[in-house]
Amino acid sequence: MSEEAGRSGTPPESGSGGPPLPDHGAIPGRPTGGPDYPPAPARRRRGWPGIVLAALVALLAGALLFGVSRRLLRPSEAEIRGAVYTAIQRETPQTFLVTGSVDVTATTTVSNTRWLLPGILGLNLGTTTATVRMPGRVSYGVDLSRIGPEDIVVEDGGIVRVLVPSPEVWSVEPVLTGMEVQTDVGWARLYSSSGRAVEQEAIRLMEAALRAQGEAHLADAGQPRLNSNAALEAVLIPALVAAGVDDPRISVLFTDGPQRPRRD
Repeated sequence: MSEEAGRSGTPPESGSGGPPLPDHGAIPGRPTGGPDYPPAPARRRRGWPGIVLAALVALLAGALLFGVSRRLLRPSEAEIRGAVYTAIQRETPQTFLVTGSVDVTATTTVSNTRWLLPGILGLNLGTTTATVRMPGRVSYGVDLSRIGPEDIVVEDGGIVRVLVPSPEVWSVEPVLTGMEVQTDVGWARLYSSSGRAVEQEAIRLMEAALRAQGEAHLADAGQPRLNSNAALEAVLIPALVAAGVDDPRISVLFTDGPQRPRRD
């Protein structure tokens, strides 16, 4: 009775020796048929807003540190003024910076009149006149001995302003090979005496005449100041770069008033 009932009755329970039933909800890698495990927690992903915020904070911190470091490393106004003044004194041991030259031509005329027995007879023996025309080269520049530390100012925008004396004549070189001389001897005069005398006097006055032509050019033309400005920048900008100024800018202001005394 019991054997037949076992064949025709209900199927045998699990664990009674029969084959295990398949578990369609089983998790791979875990044992089946045991106790139920809690589901695995889902992996969280970091949100994009947090990443962007962290990057912005890092960027702002880097910019702040960069600005502070630049400010700390930037030379002070006193250091910039000292660098400019030192460069002026070092680059020009003779305290005069020649910045250009101009070719000019000058003319001088000298006359001499001789009288026979002036006040008694008063006979005019004639007038001897010599006219000399000569080219020359006038060099000009800036007298840096008249520049002091108080003439160097660092403005708010970082521009270094330098107050500089106006260009002036440095030297005069007459070109003797281009000299032209015209002499007229009085009717009762001799070239060997009066003619040569007036010629020599006219030649002696030529250097002053060439200098006057150069000074007139400096007063009327703008090119001498442009040349002087460029020459000063060529001297001062390397000194500012060496002092730590990243983008040196120089403003040269020329004085038109009376010149200051030299700083000997």
